[in-house]
Amino acid sequence: VKYPTLNASLIRYFIAGALEMMRPPFSLAIVRSFGSMLLLKPCTEALNASYFDASKKKNLRTLVGYFTDTVSNKEIFDKSKNYSEFSRSTNYDRTMASALDVAYSFES
Repeated sequence: VKYPTLNASLIRYFIAGALEMMRPPFSLAIVRSFGSMLLLKPCTEALNASYFDASKKKNLRTLVGYFTDTVSNKEIFDKSKNYSEFSRSTNYDRTMASALDVAYSFES
């Protein structure tokens, strides 16, 4: 797939800003859209580069963990609210979460 040219530093800047603002619980819609974007080659290359700060990589790993919890239907939600309408994940969602886990494993 041919992607339009996008400066890797702009990708890192955008993702770093999003990581500062995003907090669980996450709907499947957010996991699907943001996760799909994170799996694009320009994103994986930019975010795996040494230019992406170690603390931001740690935050990204945490986000990937929350995404995995969301698609695994783990009880991370406030039990007093009914989140069942957006907590039904598919095999595709779980495969995407596994791919995110592999893409952002960040070897030490």
